[in-house]
Amino acid sequence: MSREEDLLSAKSPASAEMRDTGTAASVLQLQPRFVRLPTPGTHCPFTGLSRTQIYLMCKFGKIKSHSLKRPGTCRGVRLIDYQSLVAAIEEFASDEEHESQLR
Repeated sequence: MSREEDLLSAKSPASAEMRDTGTAASVLQLQPRFVRLPTPGTHCPFTGLSRTQIYLMCKFGKIKSHSLKRPGTCRGVRLIDYQSLVAAIEEFASDEEHESQLR
């Protein structure tokens, strides 16, 4: 075998592994710890919720958020705990399913 064939054969198992793993596994591994609020007029790329919906969930204590701002400044960045956001959405979905079963 030539050197090029050795290199090609060495790469094939790795590329086969990459083909075997689905995109769902890759997406699950790439979950953020925190997400920023979407800009006004847009939706969150992870959940599809609007800025207002996320703010309301923060206001009612359904999700955790953190405001980062320097002392003496008026503005900062609000970060949303992604796990609490997903948990709130799942809780809402399970409550909705429970209500539909009672009907």
